[in-house]
Amino acid sequence: MKPMSRIAAFVSLAVVVIGVVAYLCGLFKPADTPVPNTQPATVWVYEVPHRGGFVAAPWVEGETIYATAVLTRGLRLAGAAYAIDPATGKSRWTFDGDHQMLATASAPVYADGRVYFGEGMHANFVCNLYCLDAATGQKVWTFETSDHVEATPTVADGVVYFGAGNDGVYALDAKTGAKKWQFTAELHVDVSPFVSGGRVYFGSGPSRRYKSFQVVCLNAETGAPVWRVPTDLPAWGGPRVANGRVYVGLGNGRLTEGAKPPEKPAGALLCLSADDGHTLWTVPAADAVFQQPTLDGDRVYFGSRDGNLYAVHADSGAVLYKVPVGGPVISPPAVADGVVYVAAMNGHVRGLAAADGRELWHIDLANKTKTEPLVVAAVRASRGRVYVAAELQTGAGGMATIYCLKP
Repeated sequence: MKPMSRIAAFVSLAVVVIGVVAYLCGLFKPADTPVPNTQPATVWVYEVPHRGGFVAAPWVEGETIYATAVLTRGLRLAGAAYAIDPATGKSRWTFDGDHQMLATASAPVYADGRVYFGEGMHANFVCNLYCLDAATGQKVWTFETSDHVEATPTVADGVVYFGAGNDGVYALDAKTGAKKWQFTAELHVDVSPFVSGGRVYFGSGPSRRYKSFQVVCLNAETGAPVWRVPTDLPAWGGPRVANGRVYVGLGNGRLTEGAKPPEKPAGALLCLSADDGHTLWTVPAADAVFQQPTLDGDRVYFGSRDGNLYAVHADSGAVLYKVPVGGPVISPPAVADGVVYVAAMNGHVRGLAAADGRELWHIDLANKTKTEPLVVAAVRASRGRVYVAAELQTGAGGMATIYCLKP
């Protein structure tokens, strides 16, 4: 071998050796190498000192977390609202209306130093919407309805809008609680209204009295109908409006169980024109979409009881990816800093790369707690922390629990 050939061979061998060593040491990795899957740290755990569960999502506002829970008091279901320190997980105040507050699936909403939420489940009729002082938990006013207020209220431009079952939709003055208008049209409304561009959007589902499935748009000032569109499935998923489009989750069955024969499980994400309600596109799912979709840029994220998280294009409805998450998904996902946070009903909580659905981390609350978790409330993400509200079911009853996780 010529001297130059031997030198070239030596250099080539050295490059190969260095490359192998570098690869083994982790200096260079193929582009498709997955990010190591690690569990997030548990910063704190908040447990309500009574048997019960969280059905509604917490609200994270600055230096306080607000939450509402279903409690078991003897032989009856009751409710309570809480303010929690996000740094420590310690309670700041509790409101239960002197033990008279009913069970609630209505999530608290913060606006202008006040907290608003409803009470009552399907077995309740005379119920209230509450307005509390956010700093102290003292009652400011209540508004009485003749049906349950499972819907989470929406506050916009000094007005509180909320659904109240067979009562339809109310609009109240946020400061005083005085009624501005009420819309009734033989519809059962348990979803949170969405207010945009001077209009109020909501959907309806079945009750014993009313069986009509519709998506409705009202004038926000007067409550007069702008348009009403019938749907093939109950519109239990609260709407989200952006860029002239209305996104609504549809599905049959009940919150925690699928449709029973002869009915077949079915669900979809429906996209309508915000202007006149005509259908733009539909993304079918194998089971119900019982949640308000989450928008981030040109993407819409939603989960289904079919066990998948979907990412679709906001304009066309094209499915970008569908990721199985280990169980039925009732709670809406959260998106922050390029990560989608999603919780399955059975306690599997995942952080996924928003770009492609790749799993970044996973925690199994059932394995962690040795209980049977029930997660139906929306996941919240704020300031690098993730909040998951659940009912941890044991043989002695449920425990209303909020986990604060740091990925």
